[in-house]
Amino acid sequence: FNIPGLYEFYEDFSIKIYNRWGRLVYDGNQNVPAWDGFSNQPKIGNRNLPVGTYYYILKLEPEDPETHIGWVYLTR
Repeated sequence: FNIPGLYEFYEDFSIKIYNRWGRLVYDGNQNVPAWDGFSNQPKIGNRNLPVGTYYYILKLEPEDPETHIGWVYLTR
């Protein structure tokens, strides 16, 4: 999952990715590698996530105070 320029231009971003049941599967920022289809949450474990639709919430504060919400389809 690649958002062009995210790591290069935004120093204080946060991105959270949820599965279809609303469970957090990835929590990222400038200090965490980009999402690669694996969970980084302790309750889920660092494991390969199943194919499906995932939803993200991206905050680019302070540069952009708007919250960006969208979805991504994970396929293998």
